[in-house]
Amino acid sequence: MSLRFATLAAAALACPAAHADPKLVMDGHDQGHMIYADTCSNGGNADKPGRARFIAAVQKDPKSKLAVAIAEVAQKFLPDPTRYEVTLSDWIQTYHLRDGCADNFNSFSAFVYVASTFGNSNELWTRYVVTIDDDVTAERRTLTVRSAVPLDVRDQ
Repeated sequence: MSLRFATLAAAALACPAAHADPKLVMDGHDQGHMIYADTCSNGGNADKPGRARFIAAVQKDPKSKLAVAIAEVAQKFLPDPTRYEVTLSDWIQTYHLRDGCADNFNSFSAFVYVASTFGNSNELWTRYVVTIDDDVTAERRTLTVRSAVPLDVRDQ
């Protein structure tokens, strides 16, 4: 084992807090934050599991923009609840700006769909596009639901 590798391994073991899973603190219906031990994360503080915890929290909050959009789609556009469901697509990165080793500004977007529960992928309607911001400045990560916009490409 090289001396450099041994030094890096020892540093990682000596500082487990740098890799600890930080607590999500909700600051409102559409915003939360986390504090990381790593103040110069090189993008590491914008992890997917942390974002997933935030998304789950806003989905559970009936006053969040995401939950309101899902409820509205279920109320207005679900033709038959026994054959269709409201579902959320995978999140894709739609914005990225990195400034130095600590500052990282990202946006992720997903679609709210009405989809067939019978496996017919041809029966899929996009009803909303939802965007969240996931910004890291030093050790503080702020997550915000930026928007939930009704979307009907054929009518717009």
